[in-house]
Amino acid sequence: LFVTGGNVLAVLMISVFLGYNRYPDFLQLLKTQIEKQRYEKSYLTGVDIQGVNERLMELVEGENIYRESELNLKTLADRLSITSHQLSQFLNERVGLDFRSFLNTFRVREAKRLLAEDPDKNILEICYEVGFGSKSTFNSVFKKETGQTPREFRDAAALMKD
Repeated sequence: LFVTGGNVLAVLMISVFLGYNRYPDFLQLLKTQIEKQRYEKSYLTGVDIQGVNERLMELVEGENIYRESELNLKTLADRLSITSHQLSQFLNERVGLDFRSFLNTFRVREAKRLLAEDPDKNILEICYEVGFGSKSTFNSVFKKETGQTPREFRDAAALMKD
């Protein structure tokens, strides 16, 4: 039984490898089809997309809602008077980001500003001020977005001022 299962698994893995190398666009096409089916029944039908976008930007840029570390998809959707499914679909289709990535974009932008403008402020304070729940998350997201750690970014910003 184990030998048969191992053989089937080996054949399957070889088939996937060869198929991917022979038809590289196939997996991309498959992914596109799956995403289409995901939103086939659009939750955004009848929703004022422009109004949602304006209110979302007002909450994020005007009220700095991203600073709330406990902010979640449902809470933000409620504030926009739409469902969490509608907000998720809106962010994925219209903005091109998932919820976490969307918030983290604003958090990192604010952190960059604070790191550059206030060299005396503790990096940990900035981490929590912009809405991250932990220093490790802040460091990894910041590095992913900027290619630098917050310390490296601050040091580079200080050198540019001089």
